[in-house]
Amino acid sequence: MPEETSGASDTPVSSKPSGSGAWDKIPGILAALNPILLLAIGYFLNSGIERTKVAIEQTKVQIEENSAKLQDLKTAAETATIAVHDRVDKVKVISDFLNDLSGPDERRRSLAIEAIFIALPDEAARLVKVVEKFAAKRGDIAADNKDVAAAKDALATTRESLVADMFSVARPTRQATLSTLERGWTNDLPIVDLLD
Repeated sequence: MPEETSGASDTPVSSKPSGSGAWDKIPGILAALNPILLLAIGYFLNSGIERTKVAIEQTKVQIEENSAKLQDLKTAAETATIAVHDRVDKVKVISDFLNDLSGPDERRRSLAIEAIFIALPDEAARLVKVVEKFAAKRGDIAADNKDVAAAKDALATTRESLVADMFSVARPTRQATLSTLERGWTNDLPIVDLLD
């Protein structure tokens, strides 16, 4: 554009309007605001990332807790299944010897009682009580006394075996014996005498 000169001096006079100075400052203001805007956007993005990291960690903790609970439930289900199988096995053992227990042959009755005590040591004390109760109800005292004596002898042998197994070198034997004692021998005072 051609510049006009005034007559008093040779200074050029601009043809721009007088309010254009504010527009000239906008690039400078934007340049000054640019780091602040970058800082604000960076802070916003970083806080979003941190919140996401915290949420991921909380989710991981919940997954681990749920996995532990699931494992506990699986263990409980397996334990319950084992207990059911154990009960079924007990019924099978007793049913296998039922004819011998109720039969006339004393030797077979005594062997059946002994076998049941070996197979089901946690039920031994209860079986002796059943034999004693049955002997009290029947009229044949001599045969019943032999059954009671055989049951009590087998019970004493089972007690001695449990006490010996409680101090076994093999850890699984000790654990199984302790479990047996907890299930069926908590009220058996004569077993305590064997520990002396």
